[in-house]
Amino acid sequence: MTEFSKYDVLISDLNVIQAGVTVLLNKLNDLNARNADLENLLSEMNSEKFLQLEKIKNLKEELEELRTENQSSLFGSLSGTEKEELKHRIRDMISRIDNHLSS
Repeated sequence: MTEFSKYDVLISDLNVIQAGVTVLLNKLNDLNARNADLENLLSEMNSEKFLQLEKIKNLKEELEELRTENQSSLFGSLSGTEKEELKHRIRDMISRIDNHLSS
């Protein structure tokens, strides 16, 4: 009878171990699936980041072109003497405003 009960205990222990292994395998499969989903999401986010960085780069270039274009269209048509005269007028106006404010 003791041989039979040892056998039953061993089978029972093996069943408990098998159930534990099954639970762990299920958790492993769930974690692997979640990991795969997260890796796919990360890949999508990296692609989106790359696209956004490209858009930012293009917008910066476009902004710089617009700035250059505005500067050349506003002051590019003036000759050197006209630019100097404009600077002199601006300095004169600034000094007038400064004198007006200080009095």
